[in-house]
Amino acid sequence: MTEYLENILKHILEANKIELDINIFPVKSSIFNAFATEQPVIFVNLGLIRSVRNESELAFIICHELAHHIHKHSIEGFFFHYKLENLKEFKSISSYEKILKKHGFSREMEHEADSIGIIYFKNTGYSQASAVSVFDLMMDEYEEYSMNKIESVLDFKGFYDSLPYALLDSMAKIHLYDPIRNIQLSSHPDSRERKAFIEKCIDPLKGEKFIQEEEKFLNIQKSALLESLRLSLLEGNYPQAYFIANII
Repeated sequence: MTEYLENILKHILEANKIELDINIFPVKSSIFNAFATEQPVIFVNLGLIRSVRNESELAFIICHELAHHIHKHSIEGFFFHYKLENLKEFKSISSYEKILKKHGFSREMEHEADSIGIIYFKNTGYSQASAVSVFDLMMDEYEEYSMNKIESVLDFKGFYDSLPYALLDSMAKIHLYDPIRNIQLSSHPDSRERKAFIEKCIDPLKGEKFIQEEEKFLNIQKSALLESLRLSLLEGNYPQAYFIANII
């Protein structure tokens, strides 16, 4: 799996003539996420690898994280947060206002990473349409569903009937997604807004969904699915575990 990710990153760097010694690793987490640090490392969660539908969607996310690293967003974020907590001019503002400022700054960094990442991505020969479809995937992953909506997709009746009451009580409540959520309290911009921006930047007919063999992608995705199932059970996320089990 690490080698597969390394091949994507290597292709992105070569396509953009970027000379950079940077590593990429999968992370044993069922959460849909990837992140870059101030160190030359990109991390991609298994929860993301199991969810993407092709290599090009994965490549766009890696381009986005590469942009974060090259433009030192994590360091900028650290110093911005430090200023908020320590400089005199910010001493008088409330904790709530500080949160709004921190998240506003974070959203700016995400917009910048999208703007730069799509440039990297368009040079790779990957399917440009995947840079748009990945935001549909993000919206599906981050939406919170009501149990009725989940049960309309999967047959949970037998599953819940077999569980002891204590276990049912311990399961996290699932709330209906509110499309009018307060974006000011989010560290990321609205995915619909990001998708609309990317749509203006791409030619949906250009590029290929796979540069490596498709079979390799399917193999690493299966591995990510199996490990995500194990992690979901360990985390007590039983609805997600049941959902993954049905996919497998």
